[in-house]
Amino acid sequence: MKRGVQYLTVLLGALMILALAPAFADRTPDWMVGRFDSDARTNGTTFTLNVSSQGSMSATLEGDRRIRVSASFRGDTFTLDDRDYTVVKTGDGFRAVPIRDGRHQGNSRNRDDNDRFAAIFFHRIDDRRDNGPGRDDGSLPNWMTGRFDGSSRKDSRTISLRINDRGGVSATRAGSGRIPDRLSASYRRNVLSLGGSDYTVERTSEGFRAVPIGNRNNRRGDRDSEINFRRTGR
Repeated sequence: MKRGVQYLTVLLGALMILALAPAFADRTPDWMVGRFDSDARTNGTTFTLNVSSQGSMSATLEGDRRIRVSASFRGDTFTLDDRDYTVVKTGDGFRAVPIRDGRHQGNSRNRDDNDRFAAIFFHRIDDRRDNGPGRDDGSLPNWMTGRFDGSSRKDSRTISLRINDRGGVSATRAGSGRIPDRLSASYRRNVLSLGGSDYTVERTSEGFRAVPIGNRNNRRGDRDSEINFRRTGR
């Protein structure tokens, strides 16, 4: 009787492992959770990717117009716009590398445009892992709250930001006199608006970087307008 109970216990354990194995195998890596933009492709289009903490994905292809495309992660394969990739973590996001091995050599969907062998570099534009439960909607990341000073290579005048945990933003820029100039500032849906210009934000070791949205499609180009903000207080 005792041996029968032990056998049943082992059998049930094996069945549970088999049942759970696909779920673990298909789990999206934690570092892929958040919102990402890609470098521009040869035809000038970019991808925007949203990945929830549950692993669901949504993606758009943006060029002359915005098109919704399919996106999923299964096993170790990331599928985007009906093309299959492996993923490699990078400093500010991840790299999607087209699969070219025997599994997909006969798959025409990976051979129908000039970008079929080009890796796609995705750069994080928010960090939903730090927002806490219930804030997966473009709300202000916790690491943006506090006081920051920043400047760009194009304009060396210091911009001072104060950002509260409710998303309120106030900003001033050093002027020619003793009193700094006040700038319009707000944060909404992952976009920091500052002095009439819109920026995406990237977390850095000292604070965050504000990248003009017009520069997002050419990250290797002129970065003189990017503003690097350094935390100065809570």
